[in-house]
This record gives sequence, structure tokens and C-alpha cells, in this order.
Amino acid sequence: MNFLETFAEFGLSELQTRAAARKLSCGLEQSVRLSQGILETRRCLLSFSLAEAGHETPRDVLHICRVMNAPEMFLQSIARFINAAAFVHFGFEYSGETRIGKCYLELPPPDATQPFQSGRLQFLGFKWSLQNSSIAVVSRYKSSIVQDWSEIKSLLLAATDHRMRVAVDSLLQQLQPSPQKAREIYPLLEISEEGSDRRSWDLNVYDGQWSLGHIQSTLLVSAETLQIPHEDFCSWTLPITSSALGHIATGIGRNGEPFLTVYYGAREVEQL
Repeated sequence: MNFLETFAEFGLSELQTRAAARKLSCGLEQSVRLSQGILETRRCLLSFSLAEAGHETPRDVLHICRVMNAPEMFLQSIARFINAAAFVHFGFEYSGETRIGKCYLELPPPDATQPFQSGRLQFLGFKWSLQNSSIAVVSRYKSSIVQDWSEIKSLLLAATDHRMRVAVDSLLQQLQPSPQKAREIYPLLEISEEGSDRRSWDLNVYDGQWSLGHIQSTLLVSAETLQIPHEDFCSWTLPITSSALGHIATGIGRNGEPFLTVYYGAREVEQL
């Protein structure tokens, strides 16, 4: 992931230094975003447990976000909500030539004595341009408790643009669980953005223990539907077919265009 080197001056070096000084373990997850004519592979999340990080964590998180040029209004919101979070995820990615910074606050799961409830806020996401902090959005990821695979398919397909419906339907068919697991609770998140018409869902399939190679053919259909050059798709996917498939997000983006994001290869790293 050589692209990460370009984020050194935008908070990554500070994050490396502080994580090393506190001997923190770090989760690393990569992703790819497919949209009309675009395959963006330069994306990752770096994750930390706030309990492990200790009492200085809120100050550290705000410092990193400040170095990442987060807007002041985001710094105020993060300061307000961070003590309620269990994990913090820093995102570094490219959108074309624009460098993007992210900070996601993940809330702890509900108490084991309490039933899961749909609509519960799970992630509060802050996303901004590192070069122009006036370009910024806030996202909310809310849990949706669904115990039937057919309902999951209906929800995702209803949010999918007609141009992508066949491709997404084929993808979900490949991810369909065995009859023995068809009525389990699936981690499904509904995503919304402030001031945006974005509507999308995020489905976590890590428990399926599939690799990216399992869905390679249907991903190719999605790429072809979105007019992504075949050679670009193959250059990305061929070296990583054995990577663990994590979760998929699909729907309509803030620009009104269909998209598909695939997260994969989550692992713990000792050094950033």
C-alpha cells in the first residue's frame, strides 16, 4: 500500500508515532469502490480499541484529526462523542486525485441483557477533503436487525439503481448462506449522510469465511456494468483473490450514481 506514504504529512506519521509509543495494536482493512467508469483501490481503515489506548485517547484522537485538517465543527463533534465510543477508525483514501480523511467512532454493542434493536446508531462517521476542509460530510450507520436472507436481498435491491440491480442480485446469490444459517441475524447497517440523498446498506459477511475469489466473477459483472476497464479490474483483483471478503456496501451515492464498495482483508498489524 505505497499510496499511504502520501498521507504522511496528513496525520499518518503522527498516528504511527503515537501508536508505537503506546504499543497499540492496530487493525487494518482495505476496500475498493466501484462507480461509473471508476475503480478506486487506494483506500484503507486503521482501527484502534479505545479501552486499550487508555485515558489519553480522546486527546490523541483529536490531535490526529487536527493534523488531518479535519474541520473545526468535526473536532467539536468528535470531542463530544468520543467518550461513548469503543473503537476509533481512521480512514485514508483517494477519490480521483483528492485525498480524503475519515474518522469513524464505533459505539460498543448493546448490553448482553438487552435485545438488539433496529435503528440503533453503531457508527458516527466524519469524512472530509484533506486539501479543502470545506468539503465535508457526516454519516450515520444504524443497525438493522434482519433474520431472513430474502429480506436482506429485498432491502439491498430496493436501494440499488436499476442499472446495477442484476449485478447486485447475482452478488447476493453468491453470498447466500446455507439453509441451516438462512435465518440467523446478519450484521446489516443502513447508511445516511447529512444534507445528501445517499441511500445505501452495508452487509458484513466476514462470518461466511469467503475469499474475494469467491465473488470475482460477479464483481466483474458489476465492473462491466459500471464501464470500468477490464484491465484495471484484473490488475486489482488477481493478486488478492485469497484475501478474506469482509463486507459490501451498495446503493446510491451522494451524486445520485450507483456504487459498490467491497471491504476485505481485515487483519491486525504490529507496525503501520
